[in-house]
Amino acid sequence: RQYRVILAKQPHRVDVRSNLGAALVQLGQYSDAITEYQRALTGDSRNVTIRFNLALAYYKAANFAEAAAELQHVTAAQPDNTNALLLQADCRLRLGEHKQGIALLTPMDAQFSTNPIYAYLLGTALIYDKQIDKGQVLIDRILRGGDSAEVRVMMGAAHLLTQDIQNALKEFERALALNPKTP
Repeated sequence: RQYRVILAKQPHRVDVRSNLGAALVQLGQYSDAITEYQRALTGDSRNVTIRFNLALAYYKAANFAEAAAELQHVTAAQPDNTNALLLQADCRLRLGEHKQGIALLTPMDAQFSTNPIYAYLLGTALIYDKQIDKGQVLIDRILRGGDSAEVRVMMGAAHLLTQDIQNALKEFERALALNPKTP
């Protein structure tokens, strides 16, 4: 409420608009947060932090195309922004754009060789792109850290691609046993 009071008197305050967007995200009001972040960007279009927060609001609202577009701007301005790159790749995968996800992630293998999120995203993209052998290498990388729900989802996806429904079901059931919140 206080942010709105300030904005009623000073509507061009980029910092207050951005903070209002963050507060709205915390309340789960993603559409309103997106609007506030967009308004903040009209006052400061080069602000990468606001653009990243806008991308996160889109992501949380399951608007992966818009999130990916904003994250592309962020990674162009900040090529070393690991979170933006991984989120952009995740958006591409959620959009079914596996080849684009692979293209984003493959050049980063040396940089992310020990990052399990990277291995999961690239492994998943490769498996869905029917490059199962390459995806298996990344699954093995994750397995070195122990069994996980993510690994089991990847294995289940690989079995689905080969029409092995029974083993896919076993892998998905194992994923849920390891983490009942697995989507």
